Formats: sequence, C-alpha cells, structure tokens
Amino acid sequence: MSLNPKQLRFIEEYLIDLNATRAYRRAYPNCKTDGAAEVAGHRLLRNVKVQSEIQKQQNERAKRVEVTLDMVVRELARIAFGNRRKLFSWGPDGVKFTKSEDLDEDIAAIVEEVSQTITDSGGTMRVKTASKTEALRLLGMHL
Repeated sequence: MSLNPKQLRFIEEYLIDLNATRAYRRAYPNCKTDGAAEVAGHRLLRNVKVQSEIQKQQNERAKRVEVTLDMVVRELARIAFGNRRKLFSWGPDGVKFTKSEDLDEDIAAIVEEVSQTITDSGGTMRVKTASKTEALRLLGMHL
C-alpha cells in the first residue's frame, strides 16, 4: 500500500518546519483543534511509510543543497564557541573593532550584521553577533 495524497501533503508540509501539529493542520484543514492535530500528526510520524518518505526527501534535499548535518553542527559550534573578544575589544578608551580582513573564518562566522551611521556630530557603528545561547541550545538538542 502506498501513501495517499493527504499523507503526501502532510509530508510536504512537515518538511517546511518539522512541526507535526502545524503540518497536520495545513494538510488537513478540517481538523477542529490543535490537540487533535497534535495527536494525529504524531500518529502519522510513527507510520513507517511516512517516516521512510520523510527520510528519503530529507536525504534528497541534503544532496541537492550539498549541506550535511556535520556542516550544520560545525557552524553552530563556531557560533556557540566563537571568542567575541577577537572581534572587538573594550575598555576605558572605548570600543575598538578588528578590521574585517583580519578576522579568521571562525570569528567572521559569528557576525550577523554590521551597520554604520555617520552624522555631522559624529557617528556610530553597530555590530550584531549571532546568538551564542541559541547556538548552544540547538547543539544541545542535537546531542
């Protein structure tokens, strides 16, 4: 027995955000409550044929985009353990930034955004780094 169209739609929706409840609600819009969607979504995830198709599609996606789990974990580790003191220093004389060309790949990986504002009275520079806490949380979930 193969998967029916609704199961295939559930799989398609599940692969968007890996959330069984939301995937079930999108695939089966007549479902009345989140509680019912949660139970039914998790039941579908336990279906061997559904699991197999999800794994197959995830493997195909990984090949297509050439991203491996090791690459994701390595990048999360760079963010989680990147030494922000190599990006800038601070003290009584203010904040000093390291030139971008002097940053190694591990430190550059933690930079999420850089902006500069210049006015007649001076200027400001803003550097936003990736969330160390979020990277640690995701690594912890993986481990």
